[in-house]
Amino acid sequence: MVSARVEIEVKFPVSDPAALRARLRRLGFRPGRSRQETNWLFDDARATLRRSGRLLRLRKSGARWLLTAKGPRRHATIWKERPEAETAVAGGPQARALLELLGYRATLAYARRRTLWTRPGERGEIAFDTTPFGAYLELEGPPAWIRQTARTLQLDLGNAEPRSYPALYAARVPDRKAQQEPGTPRPSRKPRSTPDAPPPPFGASPAFPVSQTPRRHSPQLLHAQARQASRVEGRTQRRQLNASTVSPGPDA
Repeated sequence: MVSARVEIEVKFPVSDPAALRARLRRLGFRPGRSRQETNWLFDDARATLRRSGRLLRLRKSGARWLLTAKGPRRHATIWKERPEAETAVAGGPQARALLELLGYRATLAYARRRTLWTRPGERGEIAFDTTPFGAYLELEGPPAWIRQTARTLQLDLGNAEPRSYPALYAARVPDRKAQQEPGTPRPSRKPRSTPDAPPPPFGASPAFPVSQTPRRHSPQLLHAQARQASRVEGRTQRRQLNASTVSPGPDA
C-alpha cells in the first residue's frame, strides 16, 4: 500500500540530549520504540533527482524496508514542506535490483537511531535522532502545531537547521558532492574536521553504532573503504540477479 502526503517538518540541533528528553517527559510526551535506521539514496548518473530537488530513498528501519519518493520543496519557509509517497517493500535487495534496472544507483548511505515521541490527542510527532555527527530533534505536523510545540520546548525557529540529513552528512565529507537542497543556504564555514564512518554496505548494519565514537581514520581511507564496499556489493547483486532470472508474465 502506498501512502501519499505532504511532509511538513523542522529540524533543530540538540546540544544537551538528556536535558531535552527530560523536558519532553515533563511536558507529557512519551517515547516509542527506538529504532536503528539505515538509509540509501538513489539517483541516475546525471544526478537528475538531486538537481531537481527530488529524492528517492530506500530505508531499513528495524526489520522493515521502506521505499520513499519526495518531491521538491514547495515554499521557502522555516520548515520543509514537500510531497512524499512511501510504501513498504518485502525485501531491500530486491528493491535495489529493481531500481538499478531502471537506471538508478545508490549514491549516499547514512545511519541514525530514531525515537518517536508523541503526546495523546495531538496531530504532530517529535523525532529524536542520534547521528554520528550529533543529536537532532524534528517536529513534524501542521504548521500551527510546530510553532506551538517549538515555543513550549523553548526552541527558536530562527535557529532551525535548514539542511537535510543527506546534506549534513555530505557536508562532513570533503571529497563528496554535497547533497545541497535547492533554496537552503550553504554553511558559512567548513565544519570541524572529525572522522566519519563510510557508508554501510547495502543490507548491512551501520559501520559503527551511532552511540559510539568511530575510530580515527583519514577521510581518504574511509572513502576508499566505502568505494571498495560498493564494488563488492555491486558484484554480489549482479550475481544474485543473474542467478534468479524470471520470465515476465503477460502483464509485466
